[in-house]
Amino acid sequence: MHMERVCFLHIGTHKTGTTSLQTLLTSNQQCLERSGILVPRSGRAWTGGGHHNLAWELSGDERFNPTFGAWRDILGEIRSSNFPAVCLSSEDFEYLHRKPDSLSCIRQDLNSIGYQVRVVVYLRPQADYVESLYAELVKHGVHAAFREYLGEILQSGAMVHRDSWGLVFDYRQLLDPFAKAFGTAGMVVRPYSATRPSNDLLNNFVSVISRGHRIAGLDFAACRERHNPSPTFARLVALLLANRRKREETFASKVSNSRDDHFMNGSFDPLNLRDLIRIQRRFREANRVVWDKYRVKLSSVSPRRLRREILCTVGLNRDSTRRKNLLAQLDRCDELP
Repeated sequence: MHMERVCFLHIGTHKTGTTSLQTLLTSNQQCLERSGILVPRSGRAWTGGGHHNLAWELSGDERFNPTFGAWRDILGEIRSSNFPAVCLSSEDFEYLHRKPDSLSCIRQDLNSIGYQVRVVVYLRPQADYVESLYAELVKHGVHAAFREYLGEILQSGAMVHRDSWGLVFDYRQLLDPFAKAFGTAGMVVRPYSATRPSNDLLNNFVSVISRGHRIAGLDFAACRERHNPSPTFARLVALLLANRRKREETFASKVSNSRDDHFMNGSFDPLNLRDLIRIQRRFREANRVVWDKYRVKLSSVSPRRLRREILCTVGLNRDSTRRKNLLAQLDRCDELP
């Protein structure tokens, strides 16, 4: 029986192990090709990375550089290779939910050379995503107060950074434009949990792009380390201060006059129990619709995250409370007292 030719478009989302997945694709490129899966070499902004340059071209991002390969180059590579499956991967494809013309272009051009499109996307609980994404944005120069950032998300279900970065927490806003372009049947939507072993994600992704067939010889060694770990609370605050053009020493001298600063090396966990309740209420209906339409069950607040915050609320996690209070102090004023 003839197998339908498919282009898998992996769109992220951000903070769902995308770097590990892209490392898997590039480090096993020859093995995947022997199994009939092409990972195009065009459209990558750097060797071993995802197809970010292509995502930047299609979303109108100023980082697009034609010397790294454009959409026409990828189409030519796909057409000349004639593989039964193709995989394109970039978390920045997520931004195309605001670019229906680009989605139509992808569909029409790939259909014209005999490929159907399957959109692959992983979604994480919104509470975890709120914290992890803020930490990532601070690494990219964001200096907005966490409460301001959270307020925008709760109000609009998304946040926009640098005009072209539309990051979505109401997952209906993200998925529906892709479903309109490629059909609901063309959507492969999966839940993501940062607490699961990385091999779970890698095996799940391989199963999707291989259409359930086993691929012999895959090497996961390059993917086992965490490629983009979240910074500690101390590191994040230092970056935040630097983004606001403050001196890191100023912060260090104000935190504590004692050696009891081990709490600073903990995780970045600014959400309190009230915040988790607000997030749950804000995204409960959206997640229900995602289940009805895309058959993926999501919780906006993971049980593990909820347990942690209950312990904090009843006074059994004082380090977390100290971090929240310190960040709140930093949020309230431009200058530390």
